[in-house]
Amino acid sequence: MSDIKLIADEHIPKGVINRLKIWDIDIKSLNETELIGYPDKKILHYAKEDERVVLTADQKDFPRLAKGVDHPGMIVITKRMSIKEMLRETMKVLDTLGSEDIKNTVQYIPW
Repeated sequence: MSDIKLIADEHIPKGVINRLKIWDIDIKSLNETELIGYPDKKILHYAKEDERVVLTADQKDFPRLAKGVDHPGMIVITKRMSIKEMLRETMKVLDTLGSEDIKNTVQYIPW
């Protein structure tokens, strides 16, 4: 079981979030944090404060914001994929890396 805690931005389907919760992955959606609609910089700040890796399909803004700053890590989905594919690829990262391994890195999936 991974020790990585996640925060999913609005680009991540509810089906992915719900299935990860069923699998006992500690994941929060933006709705749960009341950050829906907030700028990415604020979301990254929250992720750092709560030690959560950002799970996103935003290939442009989040990786740019991560450059040169400490952060818990990011998992960035780089192409359109089904919920099943998103889950499989996300779990590859979570099954392989721990929170210290992913810290200050951007992991692009498919992995």
